Amino acid sequence: MKKLITSTFLLLLALSCDNKGIPVDLPSCIQDQIKTVALNSNVRSPERASVEAYLYNGQRVYVFNPGSGYADWLYTFYNEDCQVVCESGGFAGVNTCPDFNEKAEFLGVVWRDSRP
Repeated sequence: MKKLITSTFLLLLALSCDNKGIPVDLPSCIQDQIKTVALNSNVRSPERASVEAYLYNGQRVYVFNPGSGYADWLYTFYNEDCQVVCESGGFAGVNTCPDFNEKAEFLGVVWRDSRP
């Protein structure tokens, strides 16, 4: 019986740590980016990875910032259905949403890497 209780406790503990502070109401593509890119990166400071939400052209979009250490990062803007709305940045200076800065309304940071 003691082994069963200990096993159950360890299983619950492992399952509760799986999301690592990732909000469950984020689109699956954003959750996947956080899990695979941000949490597997060795970059911790000075700038930490984050996800920001904006209202752009009548839809909520999410922008993943991988943090410092990514000099040539291409920012991909996703809507709530995980469809790519536009892209910006990179070495080539891609910008498929040139009006984003004028039209987008910042809604807030929805996730930030809190590891030391």
